[in-house]
Amino acid sequence: MEVLKIAAAAVCAVFFAMILKNAGSQLYLLVTMAVSILIIIAVAGKLSGIIAQITKLSAYLNGAGQYISLLVKIVGIAYVIQFTADLCRDSGYSAVAGQVEVFGKITIAAVSIPVVSLLFETVAKCVGY
Repeated sequence: MEVLKIAAAAVCAVFFAMILKNAGSQLYLLVTMAVSILIIIAVAGKLSGIIAQITKLSAYLNGAGQYISLLVKIVGIAYVIQFTADLCRDSGYSAVAGQVEVFGKITIAAVSIPVVSLLFETVAKCVGY
């Protein structure tokens, strides 16, 4: 049921923002930002259950806790970057949105280097190098 509430709030906010934009008011940006922040707060409430399940999963995988935490960081970076880029794009700053996305991709690549190096080490052991 919560999904329907969030979807309804988003649709209402979009209609309200469209009315404000057509009326020439710049308040539509505040409406879209406010509903976006409210949706993120609703999502944040769900994260505790996901983190608990990930912690439980990492207990089963010996030594993999650091890689699971990296995975969580990468997903978090992706969500923050997407949210920021969408807000920039909605505000009419597509160039800034593009730069934010490039920064996010580079950051994800930098954070994922330990996982990639472990993958190469594992492949090298399997092949016999």
